[in-house]
Amino acid sequence: MFALFTALALAVAPTPPPTPQPDPAGMGAALRKEREALSAFQWRLATKLTVNDALRLEKTENVHLAPGGALERRVLTFERKPEPPPLPEDDPRARLPRPTPKPDDDERFENAAQALMDLYATLPAERVSEWAKAASLKPPDPDRPGLLRVMGRGLGRPQDDVTLFLDQATGLPKEIEIKTTVDARIREIAFLRISLEAVSEVKRDPPLIVPRHIFLNMTKGSHRVKLEMETSDYRPWP
Repeated sequence: MFALFTALALAVAPTPPPTPQPDPAGMGAALRKEREALSAFQWRLATKLTVNDALRLEKTENVHLAPGGALERRVLTFERKPEPPPLPEDDPRARLPRPTPKPDDDERFENAAQALMDLYATLPAERVSEWAKAASLKPPDPDRPGLLRVMGRGLGRPQDDVTLFLDQATGLPKEIEIKTTVDARIREIAFLRISLEAVSEVKRDPPLIVPRHIFLNMTKGSHRVKLEMETSDYRPWP
């Protein structure tokens, strides 16, 4: 997933700015190149899982990119949070029905979120090139001044929507949004937002662009599940 997001954005970077156009042939090559570049590094990944607005678990991992794009993980810290206390009787929300998670739901929700991320992390380069054939430059988003917007459908699933936001001045990727479903049954909705930044401690031309913040919001039955990730401490591997 980390290399995929970077490759998607860099493959449509303007040359010269500000007239980016998706490059189907170059996008698959960009994905292979970014996967190779990232495989030379490891980094710290902090994760928070929230269910129905209650924090359920936190963990910190050392991660490394495997050749296929998936993450190899080593857990450093893991903390499961206690059940949230009942609402006071005078709280208006106490009268509303509250979904009650089962004891193993935290793990089930985390696995579902990870499976969705792994879907995009391990997409073949050929699939990315096919997606680029239908992607196109769209009018700027008024809520994101100074950013160019490229959109396309059907990257990981046939019905998903992917939007790339590029810095108009430099052409570097800033943010990626994906609207999709939790699984292939098209029953539960998921939304991914990834903010990207250059890694200042890694000297490279072009700069190494990586996801710094990853936000996943999805529905699982009557439950609202949020997964927040933040990366840091990029350093050589091994």
